[in-house]
Amino acid sequence: MTKQPPESEDAIVWRDQPVAPPIRRLNEGGLRELPWLADLSLLLDRKAPLILRSDACRETIASHLGDVLVEQGGLLIGSAWSLTPEEPDAPLAVLCVEEAVPALDAVGSGTSLRMDTELWGRAQALAAARGDIIVGWYHSHPDLGAFFSFTDRRTQAAVFRHPYSLGLVIDPIRGEERWFLGRRCREVGPACQFPGRHASLDQDQDGGADHEDR
Repeated sequence: MTKQPPESEDAIVWRDQPVAPPIRRLNEGGLRELPWLADLSLLLDRKAPLILRSDACRETIASHLGDVLVEQGGLLIGSAWSLTPEEPDAPLAVLCVEEAVPALDAVGSGTSLRMDTELWGRAQALAAARGDIIVGWYHSHPDLGAFFSFTDRRTQAAVFRHPYSLGLVIDPIRGEERWFLGRRCREVGPACQFPGRHASLDQDQDGGADHEDR
């Protein structure tokens, strides 16, 4: 009989989410911010949005989680794009995950995690400065496998309930990760790596200089 991993007891404590901002239109202007998408027609027949994760985001998360045997986590900052954002329930085309904001004061164990309000304020400030939004959260399941527990699903449905909200769970010991979307925790992905939308914009503006915030 296969032994099931224990349920996580993740808890996130912060003030309520703000009203969801408009989802961006992915048109020719949007493509200037996402030059990795050469042809919009490639997105038309997708059954789930394309997830783009920046190199900086991946590196931040890897450095934060390391091989620590207690759960760690944080928030994800980026942007959401649709071909028809004005339509009700418009399908998402692309979700860009630009930055990870680690929970510095998180209290974790091998199977549980608690993050406090300080994280929310810090992430909101960074998102506002960059013209982005909070697109989701990440947390680890060290040596338990990458899966969404019942509590993870409850957290996602209650806190990350927007259509663009992503949940990323990572097992840094086994090298596994899985992505879940929206309040119903639909599994999506895997993510594609890209240099980062802001890195591309900075190159256009100053002739290729690296973004200082990295």
